[in-house]
Amino acid sequence: MKKAYLIALFVLLFSVTLVSCGGISKDKAVDIALKSIGTSKVYVQKWEVELDKSTSPAVYKVTTWREGKYIISVDSKSGEVVKTDYFPEN
Repeated sequence: MKKAYLIALFVLLFSVTLVSCGGISKDKAVDIALKSIGTSKVYVQKWEVELDKSTSPAVYKVTTWREGKYIISVDSKSGEVVKTDYFPEN
């Protein structure tokens, strides 16, 4: 009986850990970032994405070029666009 409680407790803790680790994928971050600037993967030739863990919460930094350079920061947990920087072409 005691063993069954320990197993149930372990399963519960493991489940909570998995749920709290959830977040969006790199592909989803790219889609969100591009949509925020009014485009999609079909219309941009190049993009780069990296997970920046130096911030809390961590953000995906999506860089793309479309009539200039965009760097869009997307919250890795919620998918919310946190910041957009635009550098026009010279």
